[in-house]
Amino acid sequence: MSKEIKKDEPEETKSNKKYIILALVVILAIIGIMSGNGKEDETATVNAATTEQATVAEETPIVAETPAETEPTVARIDITTPLVNADEPQFEVYIDNLEIPEKQIAWLPKFGMQGYVVQRKSSKIDILIKTINDAKISFSLKGPDKRDENKKFIPVWVKYTSLKVDGKEILSQAVEVWHNKPFKYVIAAESGDNHQLHIEWQELNSEPE
Repeated sequence: MSKEIKKDEPEETKSNKKYIILALVVILAIIGIMSGNGKEDETATVNAATTEQATVAEETPIVAETPAETEPTVARIDITTPLVNADEPQFEVYIDNLEIPEKQIAWLPKFGMQGYVVQRKSSKIDILIKTINDAKISFSLKGPDKRDENKKFIPVWVKYTSLKVDGKEILSQAVEVWHNKPFKYVIAAESGDNHQLHIEWQELNSEPE
């Protein structure tokens, strides 16, 4: 019987295999490193985006809702006398202890009257009347002149709680009025008389029942 004789591989072939294996290991290592770097970059990008969003949210101010302001109640008091002479006051009106009298309203003579229109947004007013000539002086407690686009009156109700003339209370109870539904009071004033008025009111949000 013949025996197979196993020949050893040449040294050059063995060396080439080592280099090939080493090259494969290096290539695999490079691929692994690149893959790891890609994931780190992706994670860093996600973290950066999250941080940026959080910063924007922190910088956005929170605006608290505030209730709408309500309009103050405007009281209107017409103080008039039958027309005598549009250019000459029959009495003078002073508001809240001011030393300068109010000016007469220019359009009142068209309606056969002369006098003053006083409007205030507070809840009370003091009025001093100095009579120049004998006159019947009418006080009309009402609301402001408010109209829509068609010039139709819009009722703005005002609740007057007090009308004192020379310290005497005229109202036995509160009265609710608007521009076209006033409360009227008349005094007969003589030349040289002074009369003190104190008037108070409050807001009325809707038409009374």
